[in-house]
Amino acid sequence: VNGKFRCRSRGSSFQFTFIDTDGSIQHAAAIHPILEETSTKMVEKVPVLLALHGTGVSASSSADSYKYKKTQTAKDYTFGIEGFWVLAPTRHGAHNWEGVGKNTAMSALRTLSELTKSMHPRADSENVIFVGHSMGAHGAWILGQSFPDLALAVIPQAGWTTKETYG
Repeated sequence: VNGKFRCRSRGSSFQFTFIDTDGSIQHAAAIHPILEETSTKMVEKVPVLLALHGTGVSASSSADSYKYKKTQTAKDYTFGIEGFWVLAPTRHGAHNWEGVGKNTAMSALRTLSELTKSMHPRADSENVIFVGHSMGAHGAWILGQSFPDLALAVIPQAGWTTKETYG
């Protein structure tokens, strides 16, 4: 068999699949939260940064964009965010994170919460930062407006309000 297999460590993104609300199989990428050693045992669950991608960006690329170098001279990146699960769902097609896409994002959030029930820390699906770039920024606005009781913040980056006015 020819193909590629990518081994990942805890500090890297991983992908998972889930059954969406329309019965289709979808996927998302996630990154375990970065936690200080002193807080690791005290924290049972942490909020989720739900990152919505723009056109042409994969779930893995979206999740992997949340990285930094610990020092200026560091060779490697550290992936993830201090105190947050990173979740990057995807749904191919012209959904623009409206309707079907909005449902997919929320299905991915529920699935991450379920998948992490036996992990430490768990993903807190009731405390979410909605963030996105371009088409994803439009989606972040939609999710923030649709689920204000979950939103810790809404962070749209280079977004548009309607597809008709984009460009």
